[in-house]
Amino acid sequence: MSYKMNERIKEYLTNVIETSVYETEPYENKNDELLVTICSAIGERNGKIAISLVYEICQRHGFDKKEFIKRVEKERCRQEKLHPYNENTNYEMIAIEELGESVKAYNDLDENGMIEELIQFASVIVRMIEIGEY
Repeated sequence: MSYKMNERIKEYLTNVIETSVYETEPYENKNDELLVTICSAIGERNGKIAISLVYEICQRHGFDKKEFIKRVEKERCRQEKLHPYNENTNYEMIAIEELGESVKAYNDLDENGMIEELIQFASVIVRMIEIGEY
């Protein structure tokens, strides 16, 4: 079975990144400040803020909205093949793990690795939205 992101989720992602719920001037905050704020968003169970901040970081690395959504959808497809939905899985813990890996990559000065991990993180958040956890 092949995963395809439904239009409702694509529309949700588009709306989140077009109407950022986190009030900031573009490029105002350093990546480390944004990563800390993403952690807070997870603590508050706020996927909108988390995704909008991930997009802001990705934007700094040349992503536009279309590329961001395409990369998140591709990663969701990869995740679905490797780890099909399981009601006993704690997706919030997986999201935290992915975020931790992105912070590690940031600390290691691996910006490409940080972006890849953030895309994986955003994809887990999308899964949580799809199954109604966020």
